[in-house]
Amino acid sequence: MMGARNVAVQQILYVLLTISCFAVLSNAGVRDDLEATYDGPTTRYYDWTVESATVTVNCVTVPRIVVNGEFPGPPIYAVEGDRIVINVTNKANTDVSIHWHGVRQILSNWHDGVPYITECPLKQGEYFVYNFTVENQQGTVFWHAHINWLRATVVGALIVYPRNFTYPYPKPDEEFTVLLGEWWNRDPNAVEIAGVKTGQGFQVADALLINGKPGSLYNCSDAEGISTFKVQSGKTYLLRVINAGLNTETFLGIANHTQTVVSADGEYVKPKDINTSFISPGQTLDVLITADQEPGTYYMETKSYSSIMITDTTVLPPIAIMSLRNDDPKIPASAIFQYDTSPPLDPSHTFFPALPEENDTDPTFRFLDSLRTIYPDQVPAQATRKQFFTVGLAAQPCNTSFQNCTFATVAQINNITWVEPEISILKAYYFGIEGVYKTNFPDIPLRFFDFTNADSPDAPGRVSELGTRVSVIKYGTVIDLVLQGMNNLLFQNHPFHLHGHSFWVLGRGMGNFDPNTSPSGLNYHDPPFRFTVDVPSRGWVAIRWKANNPGAWYFHCHLEKHTTWGMMMAFIVLNGDGPDETLPPPPEHLTPCLT
Repeated sequence: MMGARNVAVQQILYVLLTISCFAVLSNAGVRDDLEATYDGPTTRYYDWTVESATVTVNCVTVPRIVVNGEFPGPPIYAVEGDRIVINVTNKANTDVSIHWHGVRQILSNWHDGVPYITECPLKQGEYFVYNFTVENQQGTVFWHAHINWLRATVVGALIVYPRNFTYPYPKPDEEFTVLLGEWWNRDPNAVEIAGVKTGQGFQVADALLINGKPGSLYNCSDAEGISTFKVQSGKTYLLRVINAGLNTETFLGIANHTQTVVSADGEYVKPKDINTSFISPGQTLDVLITADQEPGTYYMETKSYSSIMITDTTVLPPIAIMSLRNDDPKIPASAIFQYDTSPPLDPSHTFFPALPEENDTDPTFRFLDSLRTIYPDQVPAQATRKQFFTVGLAAQPCNTSFQNCTFATVAQINNITWVEPEISILKAYYFGIEGVYKTNFPDIPLRFFDFTNADSPDAPGRVSELGTRVSVIKYGTVIDLVLQGMNNLLFQNHPFHLHGHSFWVLGRGMGNFDPNTSPSGLNYHDPPFRFTVDVPSRGWVAIRWKANNPGAWYFHCHLEKHTTWGMMMAFIVLNGDGPDETLPPPPEHLTPCLT
């Protein structure tokens, strides 16, 4: 890689000559304007059109589905307590829904934007007005399409400032959004369709991205191909990092600069200094960077982390095994931190970060285990219900004529592969429509075996059951949920996202969770409060959450390939007592379903 980097130094000369034209704009102006004009909660209106537009990325110019002609899409800036109203019109030739990832949607479940869970998707020519308030939360979240693989290009930041514009850490001088993503030179929806049709895995992304650009390690290295952050010596910058990628967990480093993590998934954590952060699809991090090095050009790089270990080569054909093994882009995406007083044509003052090896698990555990909430008094003292979910891949008999296909790859939770209904779970629940889903999603797996033994289960045990099942939760229930990674064709990390709620990450471990001994090592005092958590490959993670938001809430792996394969389920949180604990009726204009 050093050879590639040396070439990159020469290639960026032209970039540096034109840097003033293509530098990433700071968010500080928006923040300062909001603070100067803030006079209490307000309503912020947006008008969005989802449509096809010509996009140039990775030196490829192609039509892509985007919002208002922008990639990445338009950011939303708000203050805690604000109401956000977005009129979304679909002019694309595909179905669309928009999810507000990390927004807890208190009593606004109808606006969560998940097809066949909270709404039916917008057909071409239809519109929907998303209307919700960002209550009791602040920080970095984001929005994205939640259907097919449109998240690849229909995505953007959603930043919520605290009411008093103060933070539990020194206020940064400026701030930048760092949106991580993936790019396919072909239509990502076509990639998904091809993978489903064959049942043999999906084409790997052609590039990783930082703010829509792959950087100088790719063949595309002109000024349009790399994001540049201009910094001044002595200033402190807040980086709002969002992993909006579809399938790639990543390491993130900045040459010679320490990252101080101050927030994870929009929730404050005790400041932690690190050299390399780790962030999975669906997660966000706020990190402080101080420009305290000699003036020069410093690379930011994001590199894929691969947790895959193939354990069975007998059930699936060789083409599927090859696809699963080559599951991550191998070239890091890069951006530039450029000191404003540094000479632009001096390769001797160009620096690169040292990132872990692609399959190095130790840095991921060290980073995740180091995070601690600053609000320990908010952690519920006891759980009133326990659940144990196994998560992993599975097999289903092929229903395709693809050559040599006996079994296709699917995914599962507790041995159940999700089957999408024809109308939304929320609509069926609210109006009492029968036959849409079953309420018997199990609290424990349908089958028990040695989950992290590479030799189990046997081949017949690797076939999942199909179903649309939900878990019904009484309002106010505090749940301890263990997510157990399992061997079923392979081991792999799974970043799980819970809609409508955040949860406390009590801890994680390798091997099988032991209900007698594992709880003694968990952190019940100051665990981080997050909305997306990694289930370790060959291990487990324990979370605690309180069901205090009525409605139907999606729970799924945030690797898009695994969502496509059915690694998802839903919780229905019942109404509590009184209007503040009761799901309101649907909006007047609800997207129509088939029935």
